[in-house]
Amino acid sequence: MRMADMAVDTADEVIGEASGRPASPPGYPLLGVAPQIRRDPLGFFVKMAREYGDVVDLNVAGKRMVLANEPTLIRQVLQANAGNYRKSKFYGPLKPIGTGLLTSEGEQWVEQRKAAAPAFKGSEMGKICAAMADEADTTLAGWAARGQADEPLDVAREMMRLALRIAMRTLFGSPLREDTASKVSDALAVALRHAEERIWSVASPPLWVPTPGNRAFARAITQLDEVFEDIISARKSSGERPGDLLDLLIDAFDDDRPQLRDMVVSMLVTGHETTAVSLAWAFYLLSRNPEWAEAVRSEANEVLGSDTPDIQALRGLRVTRAVFEEAMRLYPPVWTFSRDALSPERLGNVELRKGDTVMVCAYSLHRHPRLWESPETFMPQRFLNNEGQNRTNYNYLPFGGGPRSCIGNRFAMTEATIILAKTLQRFDLDLVDGHAVEPEPMITLRPRFGMLMRPRAVA
Repeated sequence: MRMADMAVDTADEVIGEASGRPASPPGYPLLGVAPQIRRDPLGFFVKMAREYGDVVDLNVAGKRMVLANEPTLIRQVLQANAGNYRKSKFYGPLKPIGTGLLTSEGEQWVEQRKAAAPAFKGSEMGKICAAMADEADTTLAGWAARGQADEPLDVAREMMRLALRIAMRTLFGSPLREDTASKVSDALAVALRHAEERIWSVASPPLWVPTPGNRAFARAITQLDEVFEDIISARKSSGERPGDLLDLLIDAFDDDRPQLRDMVVSMLVTGHETTAVSLAWAFYLLSRNPEWAEAVRSEANEVLGSDTPDIQALRGLRVTRAVFEEAMRLYPPVWTFSRDALSPERLGNVELRKGDTVMVCAYSLHRHPRLWESPETFMPQRFLNNEGQNRTNYNYLPFGGGPRSCIGNRFAMTEATIILAKTLQRFDLDLVDGHAVEPEPMITLRPRFGMLMRPRAVA
């Protein structure tokens, strides 16, 4: 055991088990630690994990929240005893966007998951590789002129549009025009930002109060509703049955229009947002570690050449996949998630009460020095040889864990591997000098100021 590990273990023992109760940081009267979380959520949860041990008892504006930082305890909540937990009330502000897989519970969630699952089987991924590659080629063709003009582009925004077009084409059979893709992407950003602000706000006005934020949120929801109607109308008027996700959802929920709408919109959100932000971070990390960019390029040229990638070829892109996995370790797309206890239960040295919230912060978990060697360092090789990192033990959660883990993890990995490989075959991406890079913890972990980069064609 390393000395750093021993120090962490000792601190945990003194703070937690020696007292027989969980550690609890100081907070403000009534508000508890809510102001600290709102001011710097990432820094706060990293500090809690490193200084207060495996289980931290938090008062968040009068609500008890227990932060779990130890993989065995996280597994207990997400998998071993998942039946004693439900999605936390913290997800409530997301429900006006749509009660789909992200926010639904109980039988409704089971029905929704069962309806959508066939579209994400491993056997389905081979059918959509060519479409993913084609959309990537379209985006990269536009970058060529930008590169020649030495014109920077916002890679975060570009990935949002690309991932949205891929989701619409492969899951819903509806190719998007560029202006529509921008409109939908912007509407989703407004809706998610508004929901995130309400999650951590001590007191938010009801949605019917005409504040500027509420009005912008209402406009964004209207835009998403219009896109939903266009998708459904186009499919029904075409008379086609391609057997994609949209067909599955129509078959399951055609007699329940609100639920059909919620499933389509929620799958649009989850089907592109998380992959897009992770790709933006991957390109940033590659710009800072050019030897890994060259490794991805060399592998892509050797395995793919000029061919359209298929599933068999993608299996050979081991370095490319490792780069993306490491990017998701440092910047997990869904950086935190939480569950409410349905009945009393012991979690480590904590006696949970009914209604208590258990919080898991993937961002701090992925950077914990007891779980990862050199946790702040970009080291894709850890996913090539594992280096003792057993990802089944809940120390790595880019797609969540347990029964409610992300249904689209295969889709995301297939898409990201194709986009990374094809991009690096054609371009180096250089971060614009002076551009500030800072993670913004919304529902997903977006770059706060975008990701301004210059595409430079590879000779």
